[in-house]
Amino acid sequence: MPVKLIRPTPTYKDSFIAAVEEFRLDGHERYQQIAPEQLAKTFDEYVQQELSRETTPPFPGGVTDSIYWLVDEQGFIGRSSLRHTLNDFLHQFGGHIGYEVRPSRRREGHATMMLKLVLIEAQKRGMKRVMLTCDDDNVGSQKVIQKNGGILQDIVQLDFRDRPTMRWWIDLE
Repeated sequence: MPVKLIRPTPTYKDSFIAAVEEFRLDGHERYQQIAPEQLAKTFDEYVQQELSRETTPPFPGGVTDSIYWLVDEQGFIGRSSLRHTLNDFLHQFGGHIGYEVRPSRRREGHATMMLKLVLIEAQKRGMKRVMLTCDDDNVGSQKVIQKNGGILQDIVQLDFRDRPTMRWWIDLE
């Protein structure tokens, strides 16, 4: 099975939980609050929560987003979030699209493919252009964004971050 972009599903429970463990060991902030043992018990609820973000922001002041998983015959590869709009915070940091590839599957071209596929989903939603951000020292992410048509807007030092943030735009028309 070639890689494909899907909506979250219980089908990939075991490989997703294994990826959470990898992300935790790698120090990934999003996954530090997720206990793999608890996730295993409540995985169906977790999937429903991810899907509900399409119509209900995940927290007060947040925006709705569509969550996608990149998978192949080995299971879960990575996760992407397509935010439907930008609030003030996302205009500074985060943008419309965030993505992450599990550590054991990095440097295989998956981030580039995932972003390409999520850009198609953004077009289907009628989005004309999208913003992405990355740290100025994240060369891998810079290459992924550039390969998908990203144009650098600027590099800013935000008060709440310890390193400069690069802000990119990708035109979808």
